[in-house]
Parts: sequence; structure tokens; C-alpha cells
Amino acid sequence: MTRQWVRRDHDAERAAIADAIERILSGVTADSQPPTVTDLAEAANLRRDYLYEHKDLLAQFKSGVAKKTGKSARLISVEKELREQKEKAKSLQSEIAQRDEEIRVLRLLLAETSLELDDLKTSVRRTEQAQGGGRVGLSAVPSAD
Repeated sequence: MTRQWVRRDHDAERAAIADAIERILSGVTADSQPPTVTDLAEAANLRRDYLYEHKDLLAQFKSGVAKKTGKSARLISVEKELREQKEKAKSLQSEIAQRDEEIRVLRLLLAETSLELDDLKTSVRRTEQAQGGGRVGLSAVPSAD
């Protein structure tokens, strides 16, 4: 398979990135969700990896976001990670509650089955005694005694 090279216009890319930075930052407030590099790539209609070739514009974007939101890029990243971890924890807590309910039901079934087994053993013993001590087929069930 041969790779096709696309001729890129770096000046046009820079203009698109600068325009996207201006548009994005004009809509950012201290209360708004901070925009990401992915948001910038989408707004500039470029692949995300192309942005990293224009480090000065990327730095300008990140500092603009930090100024508008009062948060550094690292803090924004940590907050995003914290939100994701909280969502994951909530999901896991829900799953744990579901498993706890399944365990509770299984314990009830086990207790009920155990009682039924005890009743069956008692019934078999009575039947054996009523037949004069002869053994019936179910007497092979081990006693719980």
C-alpha cells in the first residue's frame, strides 16, 4: 500500500487556527466548561495532530483559556480526570449494589433450599421408621447430624 502525501498549506492552517482561537475564546467565561485542544481542532477543521506543529498558536490558545477561566491547562486536565473518575465510581457503586442484591437473593434461596433438604431428610426418616426400619431409596442422603 502506498502512502499518498497531501500537500498542506501551513499558512492557511495557521490562519484557520488563529481564527478558531479567537472564536472559541470569545465564548469562554469563567463559569463555562474550558475548551480543549480537540475543540480547537474541530473549530479549525484540522486534524488534532496538525495543531502540534503550530506550537506557538497552541500555547496562545492554552494561555487564553487559562486567562479566561482562571485555570491552567493542567488544572483543567485534572478536573476532567476527576469528573471521569467520579462517574466511574458512581457506575461501580451501582454495580456493587446490584451484586449485593443478587447475593442477598442467593442467600435466601440457599437458606430455603437448606430448610427443604432438612424437611426431606426428616420425611425420609419417618418413612423408614414407619416401614419398620427398612431403608428407602432416599435414605442415602447424608444427615446433617
